[in-house]
Amino acid sequence: MTPAHFHEPNQFQVFVGGSGRMGAHAAALLTVQYANGHTPYGPIVAGEHGVQYFTLRQRWDPGAKYLPASRDLLKKGNQRTRIKSGILEADE
Repeated sequence: MTPAHFHEPNQFQVFVGGSGRMGAHAAALLTVQYANGHTPYGPIVAGEHGVQYFTLRQRWDPGAKYLPASRDLLKKGNQRTRIKSGILEADE
């Protein structure tokens, strides 16, 4: 499990194997999540067989800021996250 956190730059995460959850949302093959920088999300929880995903960011990132410990570093403003699952079903 990866606890709730945020990153400084905008990012996309693409789930390419296994299954799990991103916060309250199911994450399976080709689930895509977008988050503006400084937008908290998570936790990321792997399913029984694990979960694989990769992250695309528009610039270098100094690393995850875990909550609630890093709450004072969170910049309020243009916080937004979207998640879309079921883009490609496993049997296709």
